[in-house]
Amino acid sequence: MLKTPKQLDLRDLVTRAQSYINQGKPESASKLFRDAIAKHPDSSLLRLHAALHFMKLGNLAFAWDLAESVLRRDSKHLDAIKCSALILMQRGRHTQALAYWKKALLIAPNDTEILTNQAMSLFQAGLYEEAENAYQKIVLLHGVDEIVLYNYGLLLMAMKRHCDALKLFEGVFHSPSLDRLALLTNMAACHMDEGSTERASPLVQDIFEIIYKRTYTGEMPAWVGKVLECFVFLITIPPIFISQSHFQSLERLVDQRLQELAGLIKANLPHVSKYQTLWLSILLRVSNFHLAYFQKNDVIWNRAFSEISRSLLNIPTQPPIYFGKQKPDQKEPIRVLVVSQYFGLHATKWIVDLLVSTDKPIDLTFHFLNSDFDGPWVTDIKNQFKHMEMDVNEFSLLSYVKDTQAQEYDWCMFPDVGMTPVSRLLSNFRLAKKQLVHWAHPLTTGSNAVDYFLSSEMMEPESGPIEERYTETVVAMPGFGLWLPKRVWSMAPTKASDLHDRRINSSARIRVCTIQSLWKYLPHHDQMWVNLVKDLPENFYLSFLMLDAAESNRRFKARITDVFQLAYPEGLSRVEFTPRMSRQGYLAHLEGSFINIDSYGWSGGNTFLDACDVLLPTLTCESGLMRGNHSAAGLKTIGLPTLIAADPLSYGNQISELFRNPTKYRRILETIGVGRESLIEDQRVSRAFSSFLSD
Repeated sequence: MLKTPKQLDLRDLVTRAQSYINQGKPESASKLFRDAIAKHPDSSLLRLHAALHFMKLGNLAFAWDLAESVLRRDSKHLDAIKCSALILMQRGRHTQALAYWKKALLIAPNDTEILTNQAMSLFQAGLYEEAENAYQKIVLLHGVDEIVLYNYGLLLMAMKRHCDALKLFEGVFHSPSLDRLALLTNMAACHMDEGSTERASPLVQDIFEIIYKRTYTGEMPAWVGKVLECFVFLITIPPIFISQSHFQSLERLVDQRLQELAGLIKANLPHVSKYQTLWLSILLRVSNFHLAYFQKNDVIWNRAFSEISRSLLNIPTQPPIYFGKQKPDQKEPIRVLVVSQYFGLHATKWIVDLLVSTDKPIDLTFHFLNSDFDGPWVTDIKNQFKHMEMDVNEFSLLSYVKDTQAQEYDWCMFPDVGMTPVSRLLSNFRLAKKQLVHWAHPLTTGSNAVDYFLSSEMMEPESGPIEERYTETVVAMPGFGLWLPKRVWSMAPTKASDLHDRRINSSARIRVCTIQSLWKYLPHHDQMWVNLVKDLPENFYLSFLMLDAAESNRRFKARITDVFQLAYPEGLSRVEFTPRMSRQGYLAHLEGSFINIDSYGWSGGNTFLDACDVLLPTLTCESGLMRGNHSAAGLKTIGLPTLIAADPLSYGNQISELFRNPTKYRRILETIGVGRESLIEDQRVSRAFSSFLSD
């Protein structure tokens, strides 16, 4: 006689599985679920509980199979639909998840959990307006829910509406159901993005103290408190908003804080390793990005910052591992790892385009760390190449480093060191045999673990020893230094004559635009804008395109306004601050301008290409650092070195001359139309990079 299977006690099974997980035995919990499914294959609830379990452990493929097996039996099983949608969200497939949430809402139209997850999927898919409508519907239907309001605040942060986000965060500030550390971190980020560093500073201090209390027992030693104070200062430097007169005093303060940090670490070296988790948590929140505002010798400050990081974490110096030159017939691919947080930005795309352009066999892997970037280009990378998505924190970063080192990659490439704290910290570790950083963020890392800086021949200044500007060995690619794929330009060269007439005759006032991110307008060059407006013909005006958050835009406008009020108040009537616009509106803004003025000292690379797109001339001048020469290199490449001025004081005269000489202006537009093709698929760059990788 056949035995009847023992009746399934699902509650007992889930309890025992959770007990195994609490004991650090996830394999035992998984076995429990697998055995139960073998005995009770028809239990849909068991399969769904198992799917959630395996999803939490990261076994998304098996979790998906379990959830979908329930849906194959019953396509309207609400819990199975929700489970599949959650797995898709975990996989980063938010557009597909939305189809499941839509299906779930047909069954339960006012279900809070479904509405909340739908809003999160809309947010992650980049459908911000629809996500906001979804959050507003949740609040309307179900009243105030602290977790919903917090997530709504995160959406508003992504929409650059930091003031609105702060109101929501402040409203849930005392909620016991929210992680206080995450809440404080996001509030501090809002204040810093809005330029309100004085409000961010105490929050950052609270963040570090919470981390300390969560990790260590006993009272915080005085020297640790002083280290925290130094880091709070470095995190919340506000140079973009301060006047030129305060710049030098702030520069001295940065010097003092870096020296104080180094002294504190040296004096307490025997005790430093005890607080490793605290140092990791701080360094994962600190970028050296803002130090570039000062244009101090990058090597001094970035090396100091790197040495402080390495001392705190006791990172040993590890020289590059050289391997023999590849033979022409060698089939073994070069194993390349690209590590980034800002995967959606041009910095990563430029490196990828360069790698793909080579004639070498390359085995390419991407690590997306703490990245919230998504979109078509990032999706293409995920579909084409091996990749890993991971959130690293103070508890997991060292394990990530160890696991990555064990893979023995030939190369590790960092597109964005300095732009993100994660890449800044990781650049101090040797993750591969040889390591490289690209000029897309044009600063030396200061790290002795990064071997090469990939630069451009046309961007490197001829004066001064190059080792004074870099801690890495500089490898200068030919020309502009990029391999850009084929593109369809918005404006054909045949439009040159029409464009001149439109730009001159479209209105009584003729626009001179400048289109950089606000942090590229360094305060010690503010006077150049006053001089420019003074020298422009009377019917010309200057337009700053405001590309940052609302409060940042306001404070930058106030800074420029103050400079004009002091030096040339009547000139303010010919200065406009143009609000941020869509991509289409931005290109129309450029197309309607007479000329683009490059930011001095920190030049435009992408904006130069955008100007070329609509046949807009860019006026620039070279500086003593590579970061100030991007547009100049582009102008040399397309055959327009005459638009590289000797200094910014001559800008007004050059614009006046072009205004008086329509024939010359049209010739320049025609030259842009023809010459910009030399920026595309530059085989010299591809060959040089291929040769470099093989050496």
